Amino acid sequence: MKIQKPSDTQNVSLVGSSFQNSETETVVSNILFVLRKMDQQRWVPFSWDDYKKHCIHSVSEAERGVIFALTNGGQPVANTTAHLDSGYLSENGGNYLVTQKLLDVIEACGS
Repeated sequence: MKIQKPSDTQNVSLVGSSFQNSETETVVSNILFVLRKMDQQRWVPFSWDDYKKHCIHSVSEAERGVIFALTNGGQPVANTTAHLDSGYLSENGGNYLVTQKLLDVIEACGS
């Protein structure tokens, strides 16, 4: 399954992804939800404020840590042995953008 736009992620489940971390899978699912709300057809940049605004749950600071780890690498949450490589998101001036590296993970879950 080729992911070309946010609407292509509607029915993708990240459970059991290569992240091997449920918090990361949940935050990535939330990012996809937010991006579909912002624009179904294009991968647009999103900010932490966009994430908080569009999520339908009470957002925690731990989620910000996962976004940081998706961007810069490291542990997504303190109580895990999971470690992420950098580059799943790129960041510029507080705005994040999905990279091909993240799309590859999403595509693998959609097949």
